[in-house]
Amino acid sequence: MKKFRVKGIDLADYIHVDNSLISKWRTGKRQLNPESEVLNAIIEYFITLDSSTGFQNLRSILQTAYPDTDLNKMSNIKILLKRWLTEKEPENYFISKQINNKNVKLLQNVLYYGHDGRKRAAMDIVDLLLESDQKEEIMILDFDHSTWKYKDAEFHNRWYKKYEQIITRGHKVVLVHSPYRTYEERLNELTDWLGFYIRGNVHVYINNHDIGDVFKPSLIVLKGKAALFGVSAQGFTPKMNVQITSDKLMVDHYAQIFEAAKSLCTPMHQKIDLKDLNSLLEKCLSLEKKSGDMIIKDKVPYCMLLPRNLFYKILKDNKVDEKRIKILLSFSEEYSQAFFRNVQYFKYKIL
Repeated sequence: MKKFRVKGIDLADYIHVDNSLISKWRTGKRQLNPESEVLNAIIEYFITLDSSTGFQNLRSILQTAYPDTDLNKMSNIKILLKRWLTEKEPENYFISKQINNKNVKLLQNVLYYGHDGRKRAAMDIVDLLLESDQKEEIMILDFDHSTWKYKDAEFHNRWYKKYEQIITRGHKVVLVHSPYRTYEERLNELTDWLGFYIRGNVHVYINNHDIGDVFKPSLIVLKGKAALFGVSAQGFTPKMNVQITSDKLMVDHYAQIFEAAKSLCTPMHQKIDLKDLNSLLEKCLSLEKKSGDMIIKDKVPYCMLLPRNLFYKILKDNKVDEKRIKILLSFSEEYSQAFFRNVQYFKYKIL
């Protein structure tokens, strides 16, 4: 009823029953009779309310509950809505045992099944962020393989446009990348996020610690508002089921888990203003002094590897002052020596 912004008294007036009965239905103290005319009236009431949206709210609720069903036909919507309203939750021993325990809080989370459910969950939490007129922070940790996202081109396109809106509106994105990716997955990831890294309020980290190659957690926290969470086990769970909670205690808890994961990471990139040439050159030189795998991408010719005389001539032709030329030549000499000393260790070098 919250999704439709309907009060119990409004529904009670429409179907001509006491408001207390509506309350009992909602809390599960009374069950709706599947054969009653009252149930049919309730179904018609919500269908009429949702007609202005093209029945998007009803489809969202029913798709979550029954993910593998066709909701294009109104007859199917009515059948499933009737089922959804009358299904009794199975008896839960732990709920009945702990209901009055002061240290226990009963929560109502939304559970999303399989890849289709996960896609819907990913959209739902992003939509919640985009509804806000405040600057928000979203934290993303995804150690599960993301092939489910790229197989559906239509979904991937919608996902990308949503995050483009997030970046454009200035929301903060903190992203932890998993080290467990194939080269194809890495390329897809880089293609998606590279533009966002450069022009948005995006903070990216890479996890280089071995936290196990079996469990694949997936966590998205909309700080202070909601959290999406799930976990799969490599080779054991073919699909991941995820949940969304808006309980503040749990949202804060998952934010702390995210911060713990981030504490094991290192920043994936560093922004350096092109005007700060010394910092840029020092950073490049420090990287070249480290042996190991490296990818370098540059839009301009790699002047640091030019012969000293040619580099000097280029600088003079471009009217660079002598003081700056001296600094650049010093960097060039150090950089060139480090590069040729370490190039044997590099697997990739993109210039």
